[in-house]
Parts: sequence; C-alpha cells; structure tokens
Amino acid sequence: MIQEFTFDELKVSQKASFKRKITKEDINLFCRITDDHHPLHTDSEYASKTKFKKPIVHGMYVNSLLSTLIGTYLPGKHALVLSVSSQFVNPAYEDDTLAIEGIVKKKQEYGKVVEIDASILNQDKVQVLVAKIKIQLRE
Repeated sequence: MIQEFTFDELKVSQKASFKRKITKEDINLFCRITDDHHPLHTDSEYASKTKFKKPIVHGMYVNSLLSTLIGTYLPGKHALVLSVSSQFVNPAYEDDTLAIEGIVKKKQEYGKVVEIDASILNQDKVQVLVAKIKIQLRE
C-alpha cells in the first residue's frame, strides 16, 4: 500500500522501513534492464578472484531501493526526488535480506522540501549503504 503523507503530516524524526530479499531473478532482471553484465556481478569464477570472493549485487540496484522507500513508504505518493547522495559501505550478495530505513531529518517550508537520511543493512546488521535524500512534496 502506497503511503500518502502530505508535507504538514510529515514530522521530523518520522521513520519508515521495509525489507527486501535479493534473488537471482532480481539480479538477472537488473542486468537485462540496464545491460550491465559486468562479471563482478554475474561470473562466479571472475568474482572468486576478487576481494569479494563471490558475485556482488549491483550497487545501483541496491541504491534503487531508495526509490521504493521514498515513493511507497516515506512520504509516498506525493514525493518527487530532487537529489540522492549515497555511499556504498559494503557489498550486498544474492540471498541477502536488506532492511531499508529512512528518517525525516529536516523540513523546509519553502518549496515543501524534506530531507531524509536513509540506510540499508543486511540480515547481519552490516551497513550496505547510507544516503541523504532531498525530496519535494507535491500536493
């Protein structure tokens, strides 16, 4: 269910989260959509020779989960992403279950702009990504 928070309804420190298990099907679909078939993501033999030891999930796929956070959970339907600044802290792997969380850090009345801090952790509570997202609420 898509949330429909308005600017006035959102409160600083308000949080939202969801979980997503990364499947082989997700990875294959992302490869098809983006045409990014880099062997670090798709070739076990190649990846075994890297510091990761096995294929890692595309960072941009993990980053795209921020769109789900904003467009579905916090604030939802009325959001327009203005900017995203993200850092990849650790890799994600196939079969990881990622917890995506956002918290409203700041509201700016002019332009109805909201700043959200987001983080993505894996099932072992290891941070995979951190981000600062600026959105505008359309009402």
